[in-house]
Amino acid sequence: MFCPQCGKAMATTDAKFCHACGSRLPQDGAPEEAPLQGEAPGIERGQRQAAQPSGVRGWLLVLVGVLMIVVPLIGIGSFLSHLAILKHLYPSLVGESGWEQYLLWMWLAVGGTAGLSIYASLRLLNGKTSEDVEAVCTMLWVIGPVAAVVVNALIPYLVSIKTILIYDYIGLTGTPLIASIIGSSLFSLIWTSYLNHSRRVRNTYLQPQAEPQGASQ
Repeated sequence: MFCPQCGKAMATTDAKFCHACGSRLPQDGAPEEAPLQGEAPGIERGQRQAAQPSGVRGWLLVLVGVLMIVVPLIGIGSFLSHLAILKHLYPSLVGESGWEQYLLWMWLAVGGTAGLSIYASLRLLNGKTSEDVEAVCTMLWVIGPVAAVVVNALIPYLVSIKTILIYDYIGLTGTPLIASIIGSSLFSLIWTSYLNHSRRVRNTYLQPQAEPQGASQ
């Protein structure tokens, strides 16, 4: 017989109180299970789970910060920098008919990517289920390689001043576009792998409970 509070073995089975901690012992005669080897006595299953890494801390907190601050700032800053370079190299572009169209679509793409990134960070901060993690994994690929293709290839190709824009964004060999796709894909791959395999993420976002059989009948 073992004390349910401190785990000490009792000398007799009819003892009413634990000789070690003084806790009252069960009197139904049912034997108590001994604590598992290497396990601290008195820690219940829920307490053992609570001891595991959980909460928006560690690398999960780093990801939240990256999505909330770094990605939007880099996206908007890079676009503003590229605008300044375009105006310096091709001053005649500002007067072209497609310039305003280009600015509109680029701001929609860059702003939408920044907004989606901030939403993903809030989803991680406030989410409670594995569905939130799955949604953020999808968003990571949208704000990564998908956004890279849209901003660096699709929009420059669709506007009427595409000749200069395609050369500037893609170049003769396509190296700038390929580099942006590879870099953003690595970013998305690393963080989605972390979200799918991290113990902290599993403990923080509860897995959906299976419905009992016949509950929907």
